[in-house]
Amino acid sequence: MPSSTDPRKALVDYQVCFITSNLRSAGTDSTVGFELTGDRGTTGAITVAAGRGAFERGSRDIFSYSRRWLGQLQQLVVWHDNAGTAAGRGTWHLEAVVVKNNRDQQVVTFPCGRWLSSDTQLKVQLQPGQAAEFTRYRFDVVTSNIRG
Repeated sequence: MPSSTDPRKALVDYQVCFITSNLRSAGTDSTVGFELTGDRGTTGAITVAAGRGAFERGSRDIFSYSRRWLGQLQQLVVWHDNAGTAAGRGTWHLEAVVVKNNRDQQVVTFPCGRWLSSDTQLKVQLQPGQAAEFTRYRFDVVTSNIRG
């Protein structure tokens, strides 16, 4: 039975959900990494062990990690290695990352909404905030067959 000083008791499970946008060619085959920072520490660099089919257009990919409690989350740095194998698969349009922990059920959204690519940047530093809300519009176009 673990003692009260057992370091395993200090571990917190974090669920990290990467939301790839639904834009054309938004997905990537590259290897993704991140570092999560709170007011009590940092995870250090983590390479996401994602299988084939992760980070596809319009997907939500959830990964779990056990780390020491980071406290109030303050920053998330996300990157990828631009090593997508198919043409154009090195780019990635990351909509947001949502992080939840099992200690206090804290849920923090890190909005991104930008391309990570060799043309722009492969690494972004994100701050907690609200995920962008999308407004749907409907357009009706009416034409006539009258020449004039």
